[in-house]
Amino acid sequence: MQKRAIYPGTFDPITNGHLDIVTRATQMFDHVILAIAASPRQETHVHPGRTCGAGAKSDRTPR
Repeated sequence: MQKRAIYPGTFDPITNGHLDIVTRATQMFDHVILAIAASPRQETHVHPGRTCGAGAKSDRTPR
């Protein structure tokens, strides 16, 4: 059975702390899913596609 993790958040802006958590999670789980949320009350600083790309890049960290 594969282990999966879900990491929800707005990631706006994405920080080194977010990336560190994702990097560590990729070493512990087979799949890491970033559930990126938008808040209508929060001003967006980063385009969602760029945030997703940063997370996807981190998911490729070698084990």
